[in-house]
Amino acid sequence: MNTKEILNCLNNEAGILLNLKNTIIEKQKALIASDGNGIDLLSHTEESLLAGLRKSETERLTLLHNLKEEFRYMEETNQQPKLSQIIKGKVVKEELEKISSAEEYVRNLVKDIKEINRQNQLLIQNSLEFINETILALLGNRKKSFVDKKV
Repeated sequence: MNTKEILNCLNNEAGILLNLKNTIIEKQKALIASDGNGIDLLSHTEESLLAGLRKSETERLTLLHNLKEEFRYMEETNQQPKLSQIIKGKVVKEELEKISSAEEYVRNLVKDIKEINRQNQLLIQNSLEFINETILALLGNRKKSFVDKKV
């Protein structure tokens, strides 16, 4: 197995994740500014990046499967192993460090994206609550108390 292929796969995934992170940061700014057109445009960009990420992740999983077969790697857990775990002891130390570093970078990007998405979810929930409260305040409470009814 060529370590350049592994690094290319990880770097491609990292590039897509970095673009996705930047897009959701911009989407967060659009949410705060209540920019509906910006949110719509950024959502379409996000969808296309996610499609590319799906393809990249499929390639990474295929590579992982091929490496496991090539090196007869036996899993000790139900979790997918890291690429660096499979090739440990089978490649030069410097190449293993590059691959481990790339995997860690990808993992950190995913953590960042999850946190930003959590923040965006809270922003959306707060906006919806505000809208609902505003509508109730404008329309008034349609249910009248028993005491308020005319006799």
